[in-house]
Amino acid sequence: MAIVQLSKMVTDKLKSSTSVVNAARTHATRIGTQLAAEINEPGVAPILEKVVQRHADKLETATRTMTAADEKHVQELGDDNEPRARRDAAAEQTHALLLDTKEALTGAFGAEFVARLGLGGTVPVDPVAISRTAALVLTNLGTLPAPASRLPGYAYNAAAFSNPLKTRHDALTAALADVARESKEADATLAEKTRAVEAYDTTFSRVANLTSALLEAVDEKDLAGKVRPSLRRPGQTQGDVGLEAPPQG
Repeated sequence: MAIVQLSKMVTDKLKSSTSVVNAARTHATRIGTQLAAEINEPGVAPILEKVVQRHADKLETATRTMTAADEKHVQELGDDNEPRARRDAAAEQTHALLLDTKEALTGAFGAEFVARLGLGGTVPVDPVAISRTAALVLTNLGTLPAPASRLPGYAYNAAAFSNPLKTRHDALTAALADVARESKEADATLAEKTRAVEAYDTTFSRVANLTSALLEAVDEKDLAGKVRPSLRRPGQTQGDVGLEAPPQG
């Protein structure tokens, strides 16, 4: 299985999540023991420790969900490359054939007939517009009679133009459909990722704030500052983002 590279945003959040989870689990026992001693309730220590561990578990679960959604979206974006390349190649080939058809028919039957076919103006370069133009020309090639040829002895053969154009147009139509399908799938994975990131940010804020406050309470001030949630970047710690103005009050 190919390794999927996470997006930078999720990679940054993952780094901060790991810092908070490790800090919580490393100091959970000490937090429980020391806070229980301060209120002279030693039996509370295991409960406090469990609270810290449980919050670390919640953050870890939210992080896994977020990274999985990000991997799925990145993979889906990668899947778009092949049909987009196929679409672009089909569009280029169809565009070239439309130009050749325009040039040949203009020489044989004049600009007015070519305009009636749908090739009077500039041949478009956008793949969707190329497809629409080709479809129009194919319809008109099959229904419009040609005027007398301006070239002596030249007989109009609509099939000679429509058959190769139909082949190119069919390939372009199929590629456009594949791109549209992949685009919808990418929209779906992006929506799933967005929901997962929002849920992670909410969980991260709660767990990181709690962990930072508890570390502060047991005199781990430096570590408390490092795992405190960033004021500027949701889902990241101040230690990972850099120095920020301390909270007021």
